[in-house]
Amino acid sequence: QALVTLAVGREDVFPPFLLFQGYCWASRVTMPPDIGVILESTTNNVQASLMQSQDFGALTDLGTIAAGIAAKYKLNLNNTASPKQIANFHYTGGLQTVINKLKKVGGINVKSDLTTLYVWDIGAPIGNCGFFTLNTSTGMVGIPEVTQNGIKATCLVQPDLQCGGPIQIQSEINPAASGNFI
Repeated sequence: QALVTLAVGREDVFPPFLLFQGYCWASRVTMPPDIGVILESTTNNVQASLMQSQDFGALTDLGTIAAGIAAKYKLNLNNTASPKQIANFHYTGGLQTVINKLKKVGGINVKSDLTTLYVWDIGAPIGNCGFFTLNTSTGMVGIPEVTQNGIKATCLVQPDLQCGGPIQIQSEINPAASGNFI
């Protein structure tokens, strides 16, 4: 396994930003006409090795719990979830185990990118970001497809587009796929 850090961008368009950091166990080159490199890795491999344990009081605010978890794992915190009280929260294990438990107990969305712990309400966009407009002039590739789970669209790498953030799709060829989504 090798630790791979993948930053993408062009200095003349936008400065490089971190797209992926993790341990890869295999790589291969794709065949023409679309030549590329595929890196295969096990998800949460690094997070699983970060073991911690912490107890909170009989009744603790969600923000306090999120701040405690972020501090234990040395992460920044981006918490936009509505305030709520959680009873007898305790965890032992890796970061992904803690994230799954907090999601279940708090009825919220939680994720980490190994630098920041994100906590936000279900059905709301992550953080305080505005809508990213995706169309042919902002990097949409091909035609967005309506699926049973939502809309499937492909685009060039965009530093302003983040997982869990709001997106506005504008399609002239398939207007049924146009709209605002989270």
